[in-house]
Amino acid sequence: MLHDHHADLGSFRVDDDFVFHLGLLSPAVGGGSASSSELWSNFGSQCCRRWAAFGISANPGENVSREEKVAVVEAYLRGLAGKDISKVPFAANITFEGPRVGKLIGRNAVVGFLTSILPAVKSVQIKQHIVEGDFVATVFEMETIFGVDQVCDRVHVCDGELKEIHSFFYPQPNQTTGVP
Repeated sequence: MLHDHHADLGSFRVDDDFVFHLGLLSPAVGGGSASSSELWSNFGSQCCRRWAAFGISANPGENVSREEKVAVVEAYLRGLAGKDISKVPFAANITFEGPRVGKLIGRNAVVGFLTSILPAVKSVQIKQHIVEGDFVATVFEMETIFGVDQVCDRVHVCDGELKEIHSFFYPQPNQTTGVP
């Protein structure tokens, strides 16, 4: 069962000019005899190439809204809570990393691992979503047959699919051994 009690904190939006210039060389630095429009054109090409390398689209029509990104993450958490991840939009090249498993690469590896933990999951209670760019950090409690774990997943959502999940959690200690 999925419980949703997250707070809508909104997202921090930086002015477009600031974002476009962050970490890139100014077109005026190039020198030479190129015109101002040529320099800006080259600068724009540099931006697009660098954005594309990080999965960021330069086309405003391809942006996924905050709500759509959160919906993708919630579909994943609903799948865990409902013990059915068949409808979760995993990218073919998804990666998963967590404290009890090394980095898994590819849909088959990630789905295989998640399927192996489904029998232990009893419920998920969402506390908060924080969205920045293509990333959603979700804080939630996951009740398992072993107790309740406090979890924070940093999820990369690209083109409506889960591209990366990095899970951080504090497992409950084993009642017998006291070891998490």
